[in-house]
Amino acid sequence: MKQKLLLPILLIFQLSVWSQINTDRVLDNGRNALYFEDYVLSIQYFNKVISLKPHLVDPYYYRAIAKIQLEDYVGAEADCSQAIELNPFSPNTYYARGFARKRMGKYELAEADFDKALQLSTQNTEYMINRIEVYEQLKKFDKALADIEFLEKQKTKYTNLLLLEKGQILIQKGDTTKAYDTFTAAIKKDSTYAEFWSSRALISLLKKNEKEALTDYNRAVELKSQNISTYINRGILNYQQKNYRGALTDYDRAVELDSNNIQALFNRGILRTEVGDLNNAVSDLSRILYLDEQNDEAHYQRALVSLSLKDYKQAKQDFKFIIDKYPIFAPAYYGQAEVHEALGNKRQAAIDRYRAQQLMEEYGNKKHDKKSAPNTNAQIAKNQPSIKDKVNDFDNLTDNGNNSNNKYDDKIRGQIQNQRVDVHIKKNFVLSYYSPNDNLRQVNNYTKLVDELNQTKVHKSNLLLTNDEVSLTQPLIETHFNNINSLTEEIKKSASANLYFERGINQALVLNMEAAVEDMTEAISSKKDFTLAYFCRANIHFKMLDFKANNNSQIDKKNEVAFDNKDLALKINQIIQDYSKVIEVSPDFAFAWFNRGNTYCVEKDYKNAIKDYTSAIASKNNFAEAYFNRGLCNFFLNEKTKAIEDLSKAGELGIYQAYSLIKRFRDNL
Repeated sequence: MKQKLLLPILLIFQLSVWSQINTDRVLDNGRNALYFEDYVLSIQYFNKVISLKPHLVDPYYYRAIAKIQLEDYVGAEADCSQAIELNPFSPNTYYARGFARKRMGKYELAEADFDKALQLSTQNTEYMINRIEVYEQLKKFDKALADIEFLEKQKTKYTNLLLLEKGQILIQKGDTTKAYDTFTAAIKKDSTYAEFWSSRALISLLKKNEKEALTDYNRAVELKSQNISTYINRGILNYQQKNYRGALTDYDRAVELDSNNIQALFNRGILRTEVGDLNNAVSDLSRILYLDEQNDEAHYQRALVSLSLKDYKQAKQDFKFIIDKYPIFAPAYYGQAEVHEALGNKRQAAIDRYRAQQLMEEYGNKKHDKKSAPNTNAQIAKNQPSIKDKVNDFDNLTDNGNNSNNKYDDKIRGQIQNQRVDVHIKKNFVLSYYSPNDNLRQVNNYTKLVDELNQTKVHKSNLLLTNDEVSLTQPLIETHFNNINSLTEEIKKSASANLYFERGINQALVLNMEAAVEDMTEAISSKKDFTLAYFCRANIHFKMLDFKANNNSQIDKKNEVAFDNKDLALKINQIIQDYSKVIEVSPDFAFAWFNRGNTYCVEKDYKNAIKDYTSAIASKNNFAEAYFNRGLCNFFLNEKTKAIEDLSKAGELGIYQAYSLIKRFRDNL
């Protein structure tokens, strides 16, 4: 069993003299973290080596491996390309880049990379297995079969998997007879391998030979098949024979093997609907929509079930979704009419029925295609196990045998891209006396403006910039109230811009927002070019509007604040004016660009937001939050490729939530 690392995360980040860093040691630490599946942490180590010695190949290569494990294939491709430019003779690097390109659907480029890797390492099984998968995607079936035959002669540990792959390729070629014979021969060779039976059963099922298919699936189940499709498809066969209990047992087993399998959940939802288990049916369908909110079949099926349960609100939402996507699908209009009838809106019900009748007259009994209607039939699972599902592609490349230990937050360990992350922009940067420690990222929010203010020593404590404000303890709250009282007495004696500014900071920390705005305004009145006072006033106004909007329930589906009130719109303009004043006086102050970008983003003016985030990045190298927010804005504008590129950079710079979003956005491309 792998041991946990005990090496302190901050070991490298706490060193102040970078020239004295032992880069070999840092690289080893990164490889340790990579080996023990701390992918985000390992990237931070490799970043440090690259920043000091950009001519080294290894940190780019290993960083690419970490990104692949996080499913950031765009970033991995770029790192591999850099490593290849530095050293064009490493087969592993071509292999890694080919793998990343394969996952991005760049099959021709992936094929070229695997070819190059095999030129440098002629009989590497893993390289060839990946090339077989690419050949399949490119429909170069004969080449794929040639590679399989070559590997079969090598007598590798993947013999059974190669036979499975061979049969599946033959199915794709349309030669089901030869595929059936291949699986039959495989069964004679090893009758204890469940997936041979399951694969032959699929051919029988596709050829409508249900009896033979059920026999083979039963044998696969007896052999304890771990293939989800075995249980999904046997469930369909049991359902066809009206063996509902057996079908439900099969679907339950499929869901047990993978609780996120949409086919299993959908088929079980349909079965539960038919046997009257409506509440559990809704649960299955809602789970599907949690995993894939655009799933048409689940929306339509849930609409029907919700209608039966008299949950008219949910039914109405789902029917509307279907009608928006399939405007000529008459059954959805009939269903929506029933909802309106139940809600007492007879006029709208009549309109919907009339529209449905028109569609029926126009299209009659013509068969709907997938573009005009959702498919609500039980779904056959064709995802038989193959080589690509069984090979752990990078195990041997990162195993360096070190036994160092590290202690870290489990939330940032392993394949964190599978964690659910909400689509929210990163918050504004504000001036504060406090900021939580980040054990993962080395955050440098230094700016000349803040440093010059701190150098004056007019404040009791140094101010800093943060977008992760801490909650104050009761003693700290009392301290700031005492500070406010003390500053008030000083102002009575001799008012100054700095005193108003300091009191405003303290007022903001105890959430006395109106008073904080007044103090910042007084500071600006006393000192017209007080840049940070404009910055703080804008931040405080933003918080006030955020609070007001949220407490008026003016929130859209993405949890972004929606400002509809004219008064709020005027205040938004004030905020933008204050940030613009800061930018005018200090155009290199990246945080003003960033915060103004957030303000545009709140108004859904994503194009101007992107311009500001771009200016923030130009002013502050490696501004992770700006890359992250720009990525979200690009996604909102449906520029998904650009979004993934920005989120890849944000993830590289330590915002680990980016990897979850990369996966979600890529899956929806």
